[in-house]
Amino acid sequence: MKCPSCGAELDEKTGRFCSYCGAPLEAGPAVPEPPAQPPTEPVPPAMPDLPPAPDLPPVSTPLPAAPSGGGTGKGLTIAAVAAVVLLALFCFCCLFLRFVR
Repeated sequence: MKCPSCGAELDEKTGRFCSYCGAPLEAGPAVPEPPAQPPTEPVPPAMPDLPPAPDLPPVSTPLPAAPSGGGTGKGLTIAAVAAVVLLALFCFCCLFLRFVR
């Protein structure tokens, strides 16, 4: 066998490169790859086969009923303000009576 680059005489078992100039030699017959080994255990499917879902009508949730008073919540707001004022008055009285004694 001769090197295609420098023409040196080479042994058949030289390899893929010339031992004199280092040029790559012509590729010999391709070595066939061994066949892939089949898995030893069968792989279970990701999802089991399920029957198709039955056709059901859509479920609707009833909306909550509107308040029967029809007000805008003024009564609740007035009660909350009154409670805060009474609490502030109570705290003020407690502190005032503490200092007066």
